Amino acid sequence: MRTIAEINDKIAKKTAVVWTVEELKSRVDEMGIKEVFSQVDVVCTGTFEPMESSGAIINLGQTDPPIKIRQCWLDGIPAYAGFGAVDLYLGASAISDLAAKNENLEGENPERGGGHIIEDLIAGKSIQLRAV
Repeated sequence: MRTIAEINDKIAKKTAVVWTVEELKSRVDEMGIKEVFSQVDVVCTGTFEPMESSGAIINLGQTDPPIKIRQCWLDGIPAYAGFGAVDLYLGASAISDLAAKNENLEGENPERGGGHIIEDLIAGKSIQLRAV
């Protein structure tokens, strides 16, 4: 069994054997776990999923006359509006809430969440803003 120090040494020397999780799975099917374990040093995994701590801070800009947003929904997804007059925090893992569902907001989709809204904003797409 290799130690973390041994693997780190191989990484520093650029001799570590690195596979993706897909490579690992296919080689386990071919060779079995013991043989794969003897060959690979590092398995890289990743995801493109919104996580709990991911999100976006959005400043809408002040209006004339000035406003203070107390509650806000972006395409039916609630955004936190408690830290600045027109500042919002949209969590990537936020989902549509019952209040928005009961009002049948345009664009409402129970399978959409904060990550989808952030993706749309980055792409320059329009979204519906509802604020109280």
